[in-house]
Amino acid sequence: MIITFADAGRDPQDDGRALIRYLCDARTTKRIGDGTVPLLRDPAPEILHGDPRLLQLDVASARHMRKYASLVMSFETDDIDVEAFNDRAPAPRRAVDLALRFVMDTLWPGFPKRRRGPVLATTHTHTGRLEVNVASGCTLPTILGIKRWWSYNPHPPGALARTLWGRLQDLLNTRFGWADPLDPARVRPVRAPDWIEKQRAEARRAGTTANAARAVRWWDALLDADGRAPAHRGAFVNRVYALVAAENLEMKEGRECLGPPRAWGGRRGAARPHRPAR
Repeated sequence: MIITFADAGRDPQDDGRALIRYLCDARTTKRIGDGTVPLLRDPAPEILHGDPRLLQLDVASARHMRKYASLVMSFETDDIDVEAFNDRAPAPRRAVDLALRFVMDTLWPGFPKRRRGPVLATTHTHTGRLEVNVASGCTLPTILGIKRWWSYNPHPPGALARTLWGRLQDLLNTRFGWADPLDPARVRPVRAPDWIEKQRAEARRAGTTANAARAVRWWDALLDADGRAPAHRGAFVNRVYALVAAENLEMKEGRECLGPPRAWGGRRGAARPHRPAR
């Protein structure tokens, strides 16, 4: 099981409705490549904790930059039996319920429940494995009264927050025997950026790869058929230059990314690949 935070909740115009739809709706859309495809979640998402209306109102009424925080607990197929979980078998339900309580206490450490923001937790099991999505409002009243508010970030930048959530992840995986994402035996030699991995998985579930994003196709062209990088650095470099020539791309010196000329955004010297401009 791995806990990851989403880089979301910082849109001043966000009224919370898109968040609630993503967490709770059985019918939604997913972006694959340059377009979107309809997605039917079967089984439908289940609400484990919280009230969607309360969270939506909290997000809509927030007046600061960070309106909510969201994270996902992603389980391996062997961690939780999805069919047993959806059939409300006691053992997996108890394990997930205890893990969720630990997560909520870590989201609001030391805060009494009456002072915490609204928390909503839902499940997504349509992919054949369990995902528990957790979203929390980030607004709380100050001790000076309800007319003044604080913006609270449960996962601020820095080593302290990474250590805290890493320790929680280790605790839960050890307690319940779930898969450890940091196990050296599970490390892959090379891995695409998260957004490419997600688009590839959605395209595979939708039964199509024809409209995969250009960067997804580029990444696949650099790897072997089994998804691994070539054993020799020279072979990998040759594939990079072949891709550059075939797609009329431009290599930017000092940047770990490829892209069409003048089409890659981001800060100067950024090392993480960015999506091409459309």
